[in-house]
Amino acid sequence: ADVMSHSAQVGGSVVVTLDADNSITLANVQMSSLTADDFRFV
Repeated sequence: ADVMSHSAQVGGSVVVTLDADNSITLANVQMSSLTADDFRFV
């Protein structure tokens, strides 16, 4: 759930903000279709 709290819908993509200098963009993804189970960090 922590990932979702750092995520925002930006147009047709989801942007996960890691810190002031780093983010991950999931192109052509709707935030409403994501769940915490979609993420695995190792």
